[in-house]
Amino acid sequence: MRDVLVVEDDGVVLAAVARLCRSEDLRVDEHGSVDGALASLAETGYRLALVDLMLPGRSGIELLEALRAEHPATPVVMISGYATSENALRSLQLGAFDFLPKPFDIAELIGVIRRALRFAGKRPRQGEETAAAAAARRYFLGRHSWATLDADGTATIGAAESFQGTLGGPSRITVGGIGDHVTRGRKLAQLERGGEVHRVWSPLSGLIVAVNPELEITADLLDRDPFGSGWLVRIVPADPQDELSALTLRRAEEEVATGGG
Repeated sequence: MRDVLVVEDDGVVLAAVARLCRSEDLRVDEHGSVDGALASLAETGYRLALVDLMLPGRSGIELLEALRAEHPATPVVMISGYATSENALRSLQLGAFDFLPKPFDIAELIGVIRRALRFAGKRPRQGEETAAAAAARRYFLGRHSWATLDADGTATIGAAESFQGTLGGPSRITVGGIGDHVTRGRKLAQLERGGEVHRVWSPLSGLIVAVNPELEITADLLDRDPFGSGWLVRIVPADPQDELSALTLRRAEEEVATGGG
């Protein structure tokens, strides 16, 4: 098994991503098309795949679907210069581990590579949510983020299991303030730790009415308990009926137990 499959038709970007992976002591295979990547996959597996969305001939989405069907344990990070909310949502809904818009900086690329490899090396963990968290009706955007619709009409949003136990306790969390508007498929929060940067994409649109105050005191809550005390914000959702229908409803402990997305 090799470490990383990089599929990118821009030679400059391909070389830069492959060089950074090798600086992390990772074994890399490089391809400029889906067909070339599929040929490599027929011969070996990978711990991680970094796939450009727009590729010649066949799209990166086709490769994502093939990887999810045939190599479900391999995290797939989609990369795109067309960083629309629709592209981010579609990628995550189809099972991508994360979505990285171009241009990205070194800290973002290092962050998503390290987090994905940590996630791939984890054993599924069960029974770690509180009873209240386990009973919640959660709507998931892949394995990336979640939302619950609360009794008062607000929605609580948090990061999902791709962040659980993979951050090592972020040293800084940046979230919008009360009164700010968030958009589904756009950045909700940014996590920084050492030389790593991680984005959390919002599963819903709406107006922020509360930010978890505990995150300023205990930043590693998101790493330890993303489904409970590590929630990020509460919002007044703009269109909950429509937007929740695009997410996947499942119980939180089932999500962690299966590692599904």
